Amino acid sequence: MSASKIKLLDLKPAQIAIGLLEVEQRMKDFEQMSKDEFLDYTKDHPVPVVQSDHGFYIIDHHHLCRAYHELGHGHVHFTVLADYSGFDRPKFWALMEEASWVLPQDQFGVRHPYHHLPIDIRGMADDPYRSLVWQLKELGHWHKVDVPFAEFKVANHLRDKVEIQNTKESFDLAVEAAIHLLANLSEAEAAAIPGLK
Repeated sequence: MSASKIKLLDLKPAQIAIGLLEVEQRMKDFEQMSKDEFLDYTKDHPVPVVQSDHGFYIIDHHHLCRAYHELGHGHVHFTVLADYSGFDRPKFWALMEEASWVLPQDQFGVRHPYHHLPIDIRGMADDPYRSLVWQLKELGHWHKVDVPFAEFKVANHLRDKVEIQNTKESFDLAVEAAIHLLANLSEAEAAAIPGLK
């Protein structure tokens, strides 16, 4: 499918939380690009969305969209992966769940009704445990896999085992603790966590 352009703030997130550490790194990467390189990148990485009677829902690249916005970009290329127009809201959300395209889980790991999803990318909350998983990936202790919301599944596993307070020192200690924890899982435990086996 060819990619069209849309206002970033017209896109609706299909998740509540993101990891701001990943957003910050994406921003640093984009800042190194020339304007032409950035435009080429956005064309080559259109945001996949689902169309509905109540807007276009982002189903991947939430961190990318937030980084674009924070850098002052107003538009983004997108491509429609599914058109669920004509369905009422209960059926729409049932289809989104069936496809694993929605996760109304907040930054504390608590699931909410769909109407709690942010109205645009500015409203997505920072989940430090999602950032923790991203850091583990960057350090080679976790590998991205083709499992819907795999990062959040790993984050939820770590949430009650590793403490993160609101300081860089605490986050760094949490990374060390998470590395130790993941390295000492039983084979059965590791097999249950996407990206470890």
